[in-house]
Order: sequence, then structure tokens, then C-alpha cells
Amino acid sequence: MPAKLHSVLQQDVTLVASTRVQVDLPVNPLSAVLLTIRARDTGAVTAARASLGAFLGLIANVAVKFKGSDIINGSLVDLAATMAFLSGKMPRHNVMIDTATATRFCTIPLQFGRKLYWPDEAFPATRKGELSLIIDPAASLAGFDTVTVQTETCEILDAQPSRFTKVTTLARTFPATGQNDIDLPLGNPLLGITLFGTTFPNGGVFTATWGQVRVLVDNVPFTYTETNWETLQNEIYNRLSGYSEFATHTHQENLAAAYAQSAETDVPSQARDLFRQYAYLDFDPLMDMQYALQTEGRGNVKVRANADVADAARILPVEMVSLAPAA
Repeated sequence: MPAKLHSVLQQDVTLVASTRVQVDLPVNPLSAVLLTIRARDTGAVTAARASLGAFLGLIANVAVKFKGSDIINGSLVDLAATMAFLSGKMPRHNVMIDTATATRFCTIPLQFGRKLYWPDEAFPATRKGELSLIIDPAASLAGFDTVTVQTETCEILDAQPSRFTKVTTLARTFPATGQNDIDLPLGNPLLGITLFGTTFPNGGVFTATWGQVRVLVDNVPFTYTETNWETLQNEIYNRLSGYSEFATHTHQENLAAAYAQSAETDVPSQARDLFRQYAYLDFDPLMDMQYALQTEGRGNVKVRANADVADAARILPVEMVSLAPAA
């Protein structure tokens, strides 16, 4: 019978800007790596706390590699979004306190399946040194003091998984507005695709890097024949419980010299939403793979953007990799 094993792999490792941290992962079947980033804000007491996106941005890239090949690879912010969309669960961030040197911490699960400790979905047993975790801090850690990481692992002893999830990053800069295609990896079923766009509806304009989106299989529209960025981005609410509560929000104070009725100026206002630049193409809404995008034997599978703005985009395909039965 499988048994769960939760262990600390790295304790309070100090991060230095642009200095890589690499460690071997356990050899038992692995359900997830729990990566916790910790720091203290350095802003003045009266300054607004740095956004959660800026906090997670202290780690520029995280990779899990098997014999040098990527199993997970992306920025910590991109992976936080993708893992949330995949599992349907939000990561936890501690309550920010508006004081100088306030503590910050957040745990991002790097999962190898749709649910933690699922014996059927995990990375299989390996030999020592074959599976590694690589953390690349950002070029600057300005705005924060004492940036450290804690790494913990969720193993499943005696499990014989039949599959695991793989998440990698494809980055493109669209050369022009209008139609832009990004080719997707072939061979494994796709459970979903995270989309990141530099430009998103904000202020008084609706323009977005991904103005409209469609998916094409062998040049024929498939599942997402056409969808707008606004609709697709708002569909995150249906995928994630507690999504709106997770976004940073502010309160505006009435500072008039003489008393004046504040009307609605003191109500909370949502701001600096962590996922406002993200959307998710969901090919596994029921978590049973019946709608998964099958790419094996296809000539090409693409995501097409009808871009409002020619700027940088990233996509993170979530693949389901099948394992050969044990002899």
C-alpha cells in the first residue's frame, strides 16, 4: 500500500541575486515539491507593500530536470498561476502587515499530478542524481531583505504511477498585431495551456496581447474555435475557489481638511491582481481527461492570437505523460 512521506529538503537557504541554487530531489515517487519563498519588505512604514507578483518575481525561474530534460520549467509567477489552474486551488500568502520589515512568505506547489499524493499521478522513482531542482533568483532583489527559500517534498512510497504532468514554457514576442501562431508540443495529451500577455485591459483601454484566441489542430479550429481575452480571463473565477479574495486590494481614505461624507471612497478596491495578465485554456474541466487535447499523430497543434498589441507573450502547456507499465 502506498504511504505518504513529507520531508524538508532545504531549510532557509539564502538567495543571492543571479546566483543559482541546485539540489538533487528524492529518489522515491514524487507527488510535488513545495517551494516556499520568504523575505522582509524594506519599504517605509507609510509605503504600500510590494505586490505579490513582485514578491514571487524574486525567483526568475524554477526548473525540475530529469537527466537534463525539463519536466517543469518557468518563472515562479507563471508556475504559481499554472499550478493553481491545474489543481483548482490557490496558493497561500501570509497576511501582509503595513509595517517596515514586515515578513512575507508564500508556498508554491510544483505538482506532478492534478492532486497531491495521488498514486496514479506522480513522477516515478529515480536513481540518485537523476532528478534535480534548479532555482534561479532574479538579477535584483531590491525592495526585500533576507530572501530565503524552504524546499519540502511530497513522496509516495511504494507507488507505481501510470502518468505525470509536465509543464514547460514557450516564449514569443509577436512581431505585429493581428494573427500570430505558437506551435504546441506534440505526442502527449494536453490538459490545459496557461497564457501570459504583457498587455491587458487596464485603465481606459481594452487592448490586450491576446485580443482573441483560438486553437487549431491540423489547421482546423478545435474546442476553442474563438474566444475573447476578457471572457477567457474571467473564466479563471470558475476554475479557482477564493480567486478574488487572493488578489491584493486597497482602501482609499477621505483626507479632506474639513469633514466631508466619504461616499464610496473608503470601500475596498481590487488592485494588483496577481493573475490579471493570465488566462487558461482548459481541456480537462472535469479532471477525467475526456476532453483532453490529443496531439499524438497530428501534423501541428497551434494557439493563435489575434493580437491587439505586438509585444511579449508566454504559454505554458500542461502535458500528461504516460509511463510504461512496470515489468
